[in-house]
Order: sequence, then structure tokens, then C-alpha cells
Amino acid sequence: MIKAVSELFGDLFNSSGEFAPRNEFNRITLSFKDNKESLFRKDYFRSSIGLMRLSFLLGIAYYSVFAFLDTIAVPEVRKELFIIRFFVVCPVILIIFLLSYTKNFHKWWQLGSSIATIVSGLGIVVMTIVSSELARVHYYPGAMLVLFYCYMLIKLRFIWSTVSGWLIFILYLVAIITYGGINQDVARINLFFLASANILGMFGGYSLEYYTRKDFFYRYLLKQEREKTEQANERLEKRVQEKTISLRKDIVRRQKIEKELVWAKNKAEESDRLKSAFLANMSHEIRTPMNGILGFTDLLLEPDLDSEARDQYLQTIKNSGLRMLNTVNDLVEISKIDAGITGLNFAPVNINKKIREICDFFEPEAHQKGLNLIPEISLPDKDSLTITDESKIESIFTNLIKNALKYSVKGTIRFGYDLNDNVFRFYCMDEGIGIPGSRHDGIFNRFEQADIADKDVYEGSGLGLAITKSYVEMLGGSIWVESEEGEGSVFYFTLPAESEDGSGITKRENREPNKNLVVNKGKILIVDDDVTSLQYLQIILKSEFETVYTAHNGEEALRIVHESENIDYILMDLKMPGMSGYEATRKIREKNPEVRIIAQTAYALEGDRDIAIEAGCDGYISKPVRKEQLFEILNIAK
Repeated sequence: MIKAVSELFGDLFNSSGEFAPRNEFNRITLSFKDNKESLFRKDYFRSSIGLMRLSFLLGIAYYSVFAFLDTIAVPEVRKELFIIRFFVVCPVILIIFLLSYTKNFHKWWQLGSSIATIVSGLGIVVMTIVSSELARVHYYPGAMLVLFYCYMLIKLRFIWSTVSGWLIFILYLVAIITYGGINQDVARINLFFLASANILGMFGGYSLEYYTRKDFFYRYLLKQEREKTEQANERLEKRVQEKTISLRKDIVRRQKIEKELVWAKNKAEESDRLKSAFLANMSHEIRTPMNGILGFTDLLLEPDLDSEARDQYLQTIKNSGLRMLNTVNDLVEISKIDAGITGLNFAPVNINKKIREICDFFEPEAHQKGLNLIPEISLPDKDSLTITDESKIESIFTNLIKNALKYSVKGTIRFGYDLNDNVFRFYCMDEGIGIPGSRHDGIFNRFEQADIADKDVYEGSGLGLAITKSYVEMLGGSIWVESEEGEGSVFYFTLPAESEDGSGITKRENREPNKNLVVNKGKILIVDDDVTSLQYLQIILKSEFETVYTAHNGEEALRIVHESENIDYILMDLKMPGMSGYEATRKIREKNPEVRIIAQTAYALEGDRDIAIEAGCDGYISKPVRKEQLFEILNIAK
């Protein structure tokens, strides 16, 4: 299980060959394998001590304030409970809080925090034992609060928090077995949710420590690279004095080191951004169903509850648990994709049969929502065989149809395929809420739902379409969406059609032309400072346009626009030396407001699209530029 958790938060080896930071960790203890562990612990203590002290004070306050429950629930033993709270638990926490100001506290602060946690949990267990039978259930939420503090607030590392959390669970279990006095059904529910809280806490604690260590690792790497850069600069200055002939080699070496430094800095910033995105989304997707589970569990404990209400509450708890399970499943699947351990199992697949099976599976849910689910098959069964991964095809259609069902309140959902040039083009069409054009690319990113800024946010981890895109690309295809807000959506994805002998599948009739082609569109100007990119764009566009102009910078682009007449399109690189693409676009718009300008960039930073549109561009495409995607954008810009 621990290994699976480690793989869950693993990083892929990147294309340039640098190793991922998790290779520096012990997969069980999350400890660095060298002297970086002692540096990390000192850094972690410095950054955590403030929150830990504040959490201890809040814990003492909560433990004290909740004493009013003793008077209400069990006045006959309030004296014993008073002793537990104010003569055992609170003094222990206070002593550890005061010791946190001592010189050597950093050596045993994890042990001290664990002791405070375990004593707090033990206090809950003892209060449960000494309370009356009727009142014992009132102290169960206290154990949940202690687990919350253990995993999230007092900055315990993963191993310490896990041991402390499960020890509290064991103590609670022993108390129930030894002393009894709690209704067995209630006891099982309490134990189930304590165990669930521990498991979720382990996931949360593991991820928090992982990203904290990852952030430290990149900061450490950044410091090392800075030192290397300073040393390289000293060597460079000495060698310039001794051998002028070696100047060029030293400059190249210095540039390489600076690139490595930039890479390390960017990775550290990306790590922080991903950590924030992960925590924000997972906090929402875990806390929301947990709120339903805990809230309706409390309602189940109310006296005089009729059977109809109890069944309704249990169904709500079940639905919340299933939602949480879906979130965990999505996390596991996306982590397997990241770690490169998702394999492919190619075998003959009858596409018609698979579509009918998927339709039969989702038909009851569609009927329940009042929707029509219609499969559309364009080939005879004997011609619909292809070699692919059946489970991946099923997962892709499942995610698309589930989205269509979730975002549709009426109408028809159609899904099927057509075959052209030995390529299957699958589609899933709905009449739901639609997707604004500005979000067509973002919906395939992780944790980003299409309706993220809408008033009624739909539930979901935001990973479904990211997983779908990964599967399609693994199978050699591409995926895109055509949609307008309020007009429904059509998701397309393509897959190569292969027969068992590798010769491909050819459709015998109804061959449609490629809708992406943009033939005889007049004149186009390509602006790009990269020669390779310029050549590539020139090659794929020269057969589609009467005239193709090229420019290597913004100044040259302005000159061509002034000298040439009736240029219909401009592909404008945004990042260029000298005059940037943004500035060139603004100047071109002053002369020719009608020309259609498509922005292109290899940076693809957040907000670039909005800045490009604001500068006067009609569309936006990020590098690497795919031919089909470019033609689609040019068609849209007509």
C-alpha cells in the first residue's frame, strides 16, 4: 500500500534526462537518502514551529471549551471528566507548548507533538469509557477532531502522524471491546469512519510532506546551481585572462549552467503551483462528501428516528462515500499515467459491439434523467473490427458519456463514429449547457472543470478529461471539443484503424473530405524568429494558400504588411527579440484592422491567450503546432 501511495505522487522522468525528486526519497519514510535529510528537518522545523504552537493553543482552548458538554451530557461524572481535561490532557499539551521555546526542542518536537496527539486521543477514549452508555456517542466527534489535528495542523511528518492516528484508533477499538456499553451498530459506524479518516489523513499527510520535501529539494537544487554558477564564473574569468582562444567554449558552458538554473527555478515554481492546485481541488472534493457523511451520521444518532428518514440518511452517506471513492480512483489513475505504469493491451475489438454495450450500461441512468441516449453505427459489424486497447476505448467513452449526462438536463445524447482514410473519428454529442470558447483547451487540464466559474459548480475532481486525453494520445489519436455556451457540446477523438495484418481498415463508401483543409485562402504571412518553426509552417501552408510570406521578426513583418496588399492571415509569434509579437500586432491593426491574426507561442503561459486577444489577435495556438489544429483555427477565423 505504501509503495502504491509513493507511486501515486511520483514524477515522470523528463525528456532531458534529469531525475525526478522522488528518486531522492525513501518510499516508505519519505526521508532523503543523504545529508539533505538533516537540512530538511531543520528547515521544516523553522517553517512549522509557529503553526504548531498556534495549533497547540487552539487545541487547549477547544479541549477546555468542550467541557460544557460534560455538564449537559453526563453531569453525574463531570468531576472525573474535569480531571481528565484539566489535570491530564491540557497540562500535557501546555507543557509541550512551553518546551517548544527551549533550545533543543527541534531534536524531539515530532515526538512531543505525537505525545500531545496520543494523550488527547487517549483522553477522548477514557471519557468515552467513564461516560454513561447513552452519552458515550457524544465523544466520538472529539476523536475525529484529534485526527484532524494529527494529520493537518500540528505539522507531524507522515510516519509520526500515521502511527499516532492508528494508535488512537486501536485505543478506541480496545475500549469498545473491553468496556462495551456502546450500541454495536453505532460502534461499527464510528470505527468505520475513524478508519476512513485515518486512511484519508494518510493520503493528505503523505501528499503534504511529499510536496513540502519536493519544494525543499528544488530550493536545495537551486542553491547548488547558484554555487555552481558562481564557481563557473570565477573559472571563466581566470580562463579569459589565460587563454582568449577558449572564450567561446566557456561562454557556451556558462549559458548551459544558466539554463539549468532557470530550469530548476521553473520546476520549483511549477511544483508550488501544482501543490496549490492539488490541495484546493482535493480539499473541496474530500471535504464536501465528508460533510455529508459526518452530518448525516450525526442525524442517524438522533433518538426517535423513523425508518424512512434513516434509509434516506444512509443513502446520502452511501452516495457521499461513492463520490469520495471516485475522487480517489481518478487520483490513482492519473498518477499511474504520470508514473508511466499504465500499459496497453492491443487486441481485436468490434467497435459496434463495444458501442452497444456502453449504450446498454448507461441507458438506465439516461432514462432516469429523462434523456435519450442514441448510439450511431456507420459500418456493418464485420467491417468494424480494429486492433486497439478495448479497456481504454471503454474508459474514454465512459468519461465522455458521464460528462454528457452530468451537464445535460434535457434532449438527446448521440455517440458513435465514422471512418475515413483508415482513421476512426469517434464523437459524443449532447444538448447540455455547452462550453465557452475560451475554455475549450483548459477543460483537458487537470482539476479544471468547464464550469469552474459558473454559479452552479458541478461536482467532480476535474481529472476525467485529462485521463481521457492521455488515453487517446497513448493510442495514437487526438481529442478536441466543439461547443458554444448554452448550445451543447461535441467531443471528437480519433484513433488509427488497424487490421490484424497491419494493413488498416478502409471504408468502402460514404468517404467524406477532410473538413480541416483550408484550400485557396489567399495570402498568409508567417512571423517566427525560429527558422525550423518557420520552415514547418511554410511547408504545411504553401499548398493551401496562393502566397506565403515569411518574416523573422516584428520589424520585418511590419515592412511586409506595408509593402504587400490584401494579406488575409498572419501567424504571429508572440516571443521574439526586438519588437515582440504583441507590439507588432498592435501596429499592424492600426494599418489593417481587417486582417485575421492568429497568435502562436512556445511559452503558453497562463494569461497569454487573454493578452494576445487584447493586443488584437483573433485566435491563439500554442506550440508545438499540429497541422489539424492549425487548420481548424484558420477555419474558425474565416
